[in-house]
Amino acid sequence: MSHRQGLRARILNGETCIGPFLKIPDPSITELAGIAGFDHVVIDLEHSPFSLETVVGMVRAASLRGIGSVVRVTSDDGPGIVRALDTGATGVIVPGIVSAAEAAEVVAHARFHPIGARGMDLYARGASWGAEPRERYVAAANERTLVAVMAEGGQAFNDLEAIAEVEGLDLLFIGPYDLSQSLGMPGQVAHPTVLERIDWAISVARSRGKAIGVYVDDVDTARRYQELGAVFIGMANDADILRQAFAGLVNARGAAGEGAAAAPYGH
Repeated sequence: MSHRQGLRARILNGETCIGPFLKIPDPSITELAGIAGFDHVVIDLEHSPFSLETVVGMVRAASLRGIGSVVRVTSDDGPGIVRALDTGATGVIVPGIVSAAEAAEVVAHARFHPIGARGMDLYARGASWGAEPRERYVAAANERTLVAVMAEGGQAFNDLEAIAEVEGLDLLFIGPYDLSQSLGMPGQVAHPTVLERIDWAISVARSRGKAIGVYVDDVDTARRYQELGAVFIGMANDADILRQAFAGLVNARGAAGEGAAAAPYGH
């Protein structure tokens, strides 16, 4: 699927974009996500065994199929953000942010002057290995890079209104699982208290002109948050999607074979 606008532009225009988190370190999975019709993938460095070389291949596969590639880095470490973006990734999601000051640091690492102070490599893959005119690359990178931070725990939610006002930050991404843990109900992402906090976060982001994203496990939950205004949906993950597809085939085979015995080989 090829989109005329980049992922950031689509999100800032209020278009809902849906894509899975990726945990399997193989660019073919990224390409399959694009063929299937997803809008983007989230390459999950925080919880998955990816090397930077693998990330480059996955970013390249996303570009080949015309979808966005967003890297969830391991922390708000500046060099990690820069290295992820130098691969040519569409954007970054930074976990563990608990204050507006930390969110502002993320912006500084992810955007070039005059918005930030991102470390500059004019010969990185993201700059077409030096072939892209320098001034155009810097301006285009600021324009097309999606910068997102994760709000996952009570401390972040306490400062959420200030985080949502940070200039240069595009999107607040809600992590329901860590949020549920911070509320003393780990894994209960459908608990009314968890849902109430996420609904509040969506309203805070929208009232301050920020896009909002959220991770979901299923289509019904995605629809719920989309109706509330979420525009960046992290739809499950490749490993779970594949596991469920395998299980569905195994279960269907079992149901189809009930009461029927196969003939022995050689007869």
